Amino acid sequence: MALRFDLSRPIQAAALLVALAANLHAQLPGGLGGLGGQEPAAVAPPRSPAEKLEDLKREIERLKGEIQFVQQRAALGAAPIKDRLQNRVFAPRSIDAGQSSAAMPAPAIPVTPQPARRMTSDEQQKYQGDVMMVCQGRAIRTADFQALVDYLGTVKDAGDLTSREQRTALELIRLEAVLGSFEESSLEAKQQIDAAKKELDEGKAWTEVQNRYGRGPNMAQEGKIQVARYSPLGLEVEKAAFTTEKGKVIGPVRGATGYAILAIDGLTKTDTDAGDMVDARLIFVPYHGDPGDMDKVRAQAITGQVDLVVRDDAALQKLPPSLRPAMPQAPSMKRDVEMTTGGQDQPVKKDEAKK
Repeated sequence: MALRFDLSRPIQAAALLVALAANLHAQLPGGLGGLGGQEPAAVAPPRSPAEKLEDLKREIERLKGEIQFVQQRAALGAAPIKDRLQNRVFAPRSIDAGQSSAAMPAPAIPVTPQPARRMTSDEQQKYQGDVMMVCQGRAIRTADFQALVDYLGTVKDAGDLTSREQRTALELIRLEAVLGSFEESSLEAKQQIDAAKKELDEGKAWTEVQNRYGRGPNMAQEGKIQVARYSPLGLEVEKAAFTTEKGKVIGPVRGATGYAILAIDGLTKTDTDAGDMVDARLIFVPYHGDPGDMDKVRAQAITGQVDLVVRDDAALQKLPPSLRPAMPQAPSMKRDVEMTTGGQDQPVKKDEAKK
């Protein structure tokens, strides 16, 4: 049996509401004049068609940005799952039903640190110029190293020269280890951040460029962040933030886990350098899609599990002690004793020593 809907009642109700609204409007001249003798409220002038069109365009751009943001977040979340699932092979013959007794946990394999070594003569010929060390086949130049050390020299809380050099060396070693481990994806990230900077230089709006390329924090708030000392974004980003004037855009800059472009909005000073904050906007493109993989490589760099080569002893002394090769033990001091024929030590008498 077919179902029929009676639309007459909803239509009649709607017509009644329209009539009541018209009657009320007729009784209230000026919109609010009939309420207790109050003066009519000021009414905003009607917007022109051109203004309404501009409002719609801005709303459309805002909605496009929100849609793109959601799509990017969904793609980032689905990519690691897809990578893990597509390599799975179902092999029913290899399924292990387990044992009736509880399995003993396998002991952890101890990690053997791999300290830095000095360059061979062939490597010194290969890495000429100002290359002071090489991590995972990637050169670390003296000029880049010294620029970060000089920046830390302007920060009162950064410690003495030895502390600043060791912090800089460790920062660059971790950075080059990540870039060397994810060469293909980091190259793609560099192309994207360069394209973003080009569009900014051409005058395109920050929000538009960020929504197209950025994958960093606070995207819905135009990437607004605060950069502090010892920033997790990395030492190079920290240096760029604290040495760039307000209103300027700087980048691309190599961060700890990705490339960054910064728009500097202001600096908040405190009594100590450690409390200073830079207000900025960030466009960030990570080197690799899985942050956990990058954290693993960074941990390996800290514990000396990367190939690290230094040019000379001067570069070796700039490394943290944990990354230096073990120094040979100094020969023991000659004891003030003489060996007897019996093979036992006997103290030397003062009278005999004078002889």
